[in-house]
Amino acid sequence: MAYNKYKPLFRNLNINHADDISLSADYFREITKGLIDSHFQIVFEDSILGGAIIFPASDKKAKASDFRLPFDYSTLDKKYFDADYLQGIDELTKINNQSQEVVLATIDKNIIYFHCNQFSLERSFYSNSEGNVKLILDKFFERIYLNQYKGLIIDLRYNFGGDLADLNFFLNHFVQSELTIGFSKYKRSNGMLDYSPWIKAVIPAGKKEKRKLLPIIILADRFTVSTAELIMLSLRLLPNVKIIGETSWGATGPIGATNLFQAGTFKVPGYLTVYTSSAAFKYIDGRIYEGVGFPPDVSIPFSSEKITDNIDIQLEYAISVLGR
Repeated sequence: MAYNKYKPLFRNLNINHADDISLSADYFREITKGLIDSHFQIVFEDSILGGAIIFPASDKKAKASDFRLPFDYSTLDKKYFDADYLQGIDELTKINNQSQEVVLATIDKNIIYFHCNQFSLERSFYSNSEGNVKLILDKFFERIYLNQYKGLIIDLRYNFGGDLADLNFFLNHFVQSELTIGFSKYKRSNGMLDYSPWIKAVIPAGKKEKRKLLPIIILADRFTVSTAELIMLSLRLLPNVKIIGETSWGATGPIGATNLFQAGTFKVPGYLTVYTSSAAFKYIDGRIYEGVGFPPDVSIPFSSEKITDNIDIQLEYAISVLGR
């Protein structure tokens, strides 16, 4: 058992010795290498460790034979958009120093395309930013029920997630009756095995007026993470929604405010911060996709050769399906 093995090792360390502080990081790396929590990170704040990060999920993926770095499609995909596309940025709202960006476009005048780089949409919507994010979101939410379009593409590729509050904020514009997306299990006290039973995870009904939603294709890749995955999983339960691309990252356990849960992110001042899920999540199909990722309905792997030729094969496939 890890506790029994490592407790005496840590007890023998001297926090005033640089070598021992470095050795503590090695111990943490050994202890956590088998974790399936794909949010889990340890960020060291101690000056001796120089901001070192332990990220087991990333380390595991980096060792895979088909490993690749994330790719930002935003520049490439502009060639597919009609000329009047909208792009907004909220410089006031940031996650990990990254601003909220949104893109709303039409393709061939009859397909809606929406992309966001992260999920701090609700905060951006109500912020005082001059970046047009609110305007773009209002236009987007208005269009998704207009029958003048053949369908909607929601591009969640290279989206590392963000605010859990966006789950309701975003989905309330799509969900017209209460939607159970799965079940969550929470830590109830400090006891090692003291967990709650599985509790329904529900998206409340948003729109009062019943209207027919456009067919939706979600683009996902290996770097569709966290809140982006939960939004994708939720939308997948609606009629006429398909996922195209690659299996997602596999970080479906929600991260909530630390004052609300017995588990989750915490800090040891001056030494480290631990980022970890606040709860376990089980999808409505009874499966846990943490550490595994959610597979697409149509698998279209990333192609560096096509990218070199300025072709987005995943987007082109989505356009061909909706344009039929």
